[in-house]
Amino acid sequence: MGAWILSPLFDWTAVPSADIPDNKPKEGDYLDVRLLETTGLPVNRGRMYCRGETCRLWDKLSQWSAPQDDNRSVIGYVRGPPGTGKTTTTFAWLQAYVKLTGKSATWLHVSHRRRVLYRVEFRRRKDGVVCYSEAEEEEFRFASGRIKNCSSAVLVFDGYRDQEAFNVIDGAVQLWAGQKPGQRTAMIVSSYAFSIKAEERVDKKTRAEEYEKFSLSYDEYLTSFKRARSDPDFGLQVSKRRKIESSSSDNATKASQGTVLDPEVLEDIDEKFYYAGGCARYFFGWLNH
Repeated sequence: MGAWILSPLFDWTAVPSADIPDNKPKEGDYLDVRLLETTGLPVNRGRMYCRGETCRLWDKLSQWSAPQDDNRSVIGYVRGPPGTGKTTTTFAWLQAYVKLTGKSATWLHVSHRRRVLYRVEFRRRKDGVVCYSEAEEEEFRFASGRIKNCSSAVLVFDGYRDQEAFNVIDGAVQLWAGQKPGQRTAMIVSSYAFSIKAEERVDKKTRAEEYEKFSLSYDEYLTSFKRARSDPDFGLQVSKRRKIESSSSDNATKASQGTVLDPEVLEDIDEKFYYAGGCARYFFGWLNH
C-alpha cells in the first residue's frame, strides 16, 4: 500500500474518508459523488443512481488499472452519449482507487465553454487520508505539456469536444503511457468519444481498450424525470425551465426568477436534455426515490 509526502507546490485539502466509496457500488445504490466542482463541472456534488451500466464501467476501470499480463500500459476510451454518468462514475472511481491502493492519480478536464484546462491531483498520505490539490486553471494549449510531465500512476483526461483536440490528447497520452509500460494507466472520457475513433495501432508498450456507456432506456429516463419534477428544490425548477424554453426572453426571465440552481447547471441540463441519457448528475438520484 503506497503513501505520499505531499508536494509543497500544491495547496492540499483532505477528503473525509466517509466521502469516498470503499467498494464498487451495487446496482440500485446511490453514489454520492463529492468534489465535482474541483474538476470544472458546474456542480459540487451529485447523488447518482447506480444502474448496471454504472457498475460495469466501474469494473472496467478497475480492470484497466490492474497489472496486465502482457506488461503493457492500458489506454482506456470511455465512450457514450452525454449524460450517461461517464464523468461522474470515473471521478468517484478515481478517488476510491487512490484510497484503496495508495497510488497517485491526476484528473484533467477541459471546459468546452471556457476552453480552460483544469488539473486536480490525488494522493494518499501515510496516515491513509486522501488529499486533493486545489484545481489549477490553464489554457487548453498547455494540455500536452501537462500530460507529458504527469508523474501519477493513473491519468484521466475528460471533456474534449472535437477531432483536433482528440488528436492532440491521444498522441500525448500514448507517449506518456508508453514511457513506463505496465506501470501507467490512462483513461480518456468524453461524450464525443463515441463518434471519434483512435487510429488502429500495434504498440508493444501500450494497449487501447474501449468501453461504451449506454443511455438510459426510455422508461428509465421517463421515470427519472417524473421523480425529479416532484422535488421542490430541484425538479420543479428544471421542469419550469423546460416549459418556458420557447417563450420570449422576458417571460423566461420572470419564470426562472428565484431558482435555486446555478445558471450553468441549468445550461448543462438543457444541453443534455435531448439525449436519452438525460444528465446523470442531476436526474439519476430520482430514479428509485
